[in-house]
Amino acid sequence: MMPQYQRDSLLGATRTLSIGAYVLALLLPAFYEARASLPVMYSFWLPFVGWMGSFWYIEWFANPLIVYSWILVRRNALMNATFASLFAAALILVFLSRKNMMLFGFEGDNQPAITGYGAGYWLWLASTLIMAIGCGVQLARNRFAVSKSLPSPDPK
Repeated sequence: MMPQYQRDSLLGATRTLSIGAYVLALLLPAFYEARASLPVMYSFWLPFVGWMGSFWYIEWFANPLIVYSWILVRRNALMNATFASLFAAALILVFLSRKNMMLFGFEGDNQPAITGYGAGYWLWLASTLIMAIGCGVQLARNRFAVSKSLPSPDPK
């Protein structure tokens, strides 16, 4: 089996990088709109108020899923953490298909068009992909270590 410190260091680094990318994403612009009053939409408040539009914008569910994947890694449920982070990434990619976005408090703007995606959006996506890749690499390493430790069949 793989030594415990190697497994912990990979998963710890993966989780730390993912959380770091997520927190940095909250500080940067998420997307840009054709709006005179507020053309840039910053990420810091979207995870907290996005649930209000969760019936229309399923992308918001990527936020609890990525947090759930961090918890699953801590509990050593790597397969579930991989699937949670991949599903979160898929939900985030759905946002690329949006042409406009209605946000509460901006109803008078007639749903302005989304004109671009900021660094906050791409870091949000990166945080999920970092988790998926890190967990996937660790799963592969675990399977390789187990297969090496199994006795080879006797060719008689």
